[in-house]
This record gives sequence, C-alpha cells and structure tokens, in this order.
Amino acid sequence: MAIKRFIAKLFPKLCLYKKNFGHCRYEFERFMKYSIVGKTKENPRFICTQLKLYIHVIEKGFSMKNTKVGFGKEKLKCIVNWLDMLNESGNRDYDRSVYKEAVSILNYYHGYALENGVDDSFIPERYLDQSVDVSEIGSRRFSVEEMRNLNNMNFYDFAHARHSFRYYRDIPLKRADIENAVRLAQTAPSACNRQSVKVYCINEKEKSAKILKIQEGANGFEGVNSVFIVTSDIADYTYQKEYSAAYVDGALFIMNLLYSLNYYNIASCPLMFDDCELYGKQVREIIDIPQNEIIVGIVSAGYYEDGDMVAAYSKRKDLSEVLIMD
Repeated sequence: MAIKRFIAKLFPKLCLYKKNFGHCRYEFERFMKYSIVGKTKENPRFICTQLKLYIHVIEKGFSMKNTKVGFGKEKLKCIVNWLDMLNESGNRDYDRSVYKEAVSILNYYHGYALENGVDDSFIPERYLDQSVDVSEIGSRRFSVEEMRNLNNMNFYDFAHARHSFRYYRDIPLKRADIENAVRLAQTAPSACNRQSVKVYCINEKEKSAKILKIQEGANGFEGVNSVFIVTSDIADYTYQKEYSAAYVDGALFIMNLLYSLNYYNIASCPLMFDDCELYGKQVREIIDIPQNEIIVGIVSAGYYEDGDMVAAYSKRKDLSEVLIMD
C-alpha cells in the first residue's frame, strides 16, 4: 500500500515535469534555431544584428557627459567590415533600415571628426555622402527647461520626448519623488491582475555603482546615486506556459516606470539584466532579493543637470516594417 501511495503521488508530478520540460525544450530549440547563436559571419541576419549592436555602442558614446575625443574607432571599423560583407554577399537589401542606419552613423561620425580634428581615414569614401540624413542618429541635445515641461505635454509629445540619459546631478533622489514615480508606474497592466512586480530602489551612490558594475552595460555613466531593480515573482504564475508572463509583466512595469520618472522630472536609462546564477547571486549579495523573484531589468535614474543634456538618438523603423495588416 505504501508503494501504491508513493506512485500515486509521484505520477502526477512526473507528468507535470514532462509537460513543462517539453515546453522548455521547445522554447530553447526555437531560440537556438532563429537567434544568431551559432550562426556564421556570412549569415545576413548575423551581420545585421552585429551592426545594430555596434551602432548602439557609437550612439551611446556620443551621449556621455564627457565623450572621449576620437572614441569608438575599432567599433566603427567593425561597422565598415560588416557593411562590406553585406555588399559582397549581395545582401545589402536584407534589412534596409539597418544598412541605412549603419551608413548614417559613419557619416555622423565623419562630421564629428571634421569638427574635432579626429582622423577618420579608416572610413572608406564609398560610405561617405553629404546627402545622407544624419539628423535622426547619433545624439541630440535637450535643454533642461524643455525636459522639465514634460508633465505639461499631451501624451503624443510626451512619449516622443522620452530619452535615455546616462548622467545625472550627483545627488540621491528624494524619497517622495521615488514613491510618487513608483505609485504612478503601478498603473501598468499585468496578467490576470496578478501584480507580481516589486521594485527595489537603491538610493546610495556606492551601492548603485556596484549594481551597475555587475550589470556590465553602464560604463561611462556619471552621477548615478539611484538605481531601481524591477523583479517579478514567479510564485504568481501557475505552470511553465506562463513563465514568460513574468518577464512581460515586468517589462510593462519598467516602461511605465520610465514614463513616470519622466513625468516627475527625473532622467533615467533602462538596462537589461541576465538573472543567471552568476550575476543574480552577485546582486543578491548586495540586496536581499528572494530567489522566487526574477530580476527583469534595472533602471538608473537621477535629476537633470543644469544646462543642456545629451541623449543617444536613433531613427525608428518605418511603420511598414513594424505594422503588418491582415
């Protein structure tokens, strides 16, 4: 009888594990098949993805408070190489938006090089064209007064005025401002209204620097005293099919948090985070986050400095590349 009771208890669990494992395997195999993991350098999707990453590095460099003169040459050489590979393989039109953006960033840097006496001879003449539109790439300067009037805008203008800033006035955020921003961000929707999100706010410069160092994508940020760590509690989801819902709910909250910070005249920048065993453990050694909470992302934040602020700026894809009408 004891054996029968044991089997009766074990069998449903085995069936559940098998079902959930099958779902995990499907997602893993799909990712490996369609992502650029394991793809060769001749693959046009691999090249276009690499171009996006290197373009962002250059744009980010232009958005720093103290951009190093002559920065980014090696990354720009890589952009040239990827463009050459697309042309040589006959895949120039594989992703026209990425191709145009890559050429635009080379021309944007060329203008910067001329103004600052920087050698950019490594950029071939074939990619330099005065007719290329560089108004929607690189970086853009914003007046603080303009940013402080965001809460008086209609939503269309407000959404277009949100940008990621990577340097701030070197002081912590006020508790009232933090509470107001998070309270407003709570208007974000969630699956079945589960409200699984929690926000851990670190409002101390040294500790914030430790978190950003673990994240590895905030090199060059200045004046960061405040960091928001957004988590989603997987205990609020019932089975493997809902696993991604934790990330969806967390991402919706982060977008709302960015808007909320903007509304309260607080600059911010969202940062992805890989809550794997290595990085997750390092963060949890600094701040007490339970293992049942997935770290979905991080947001650095701070008050605007006096004077103008600079942010990375890049053109959005044409609507025809995003919207599919059926």
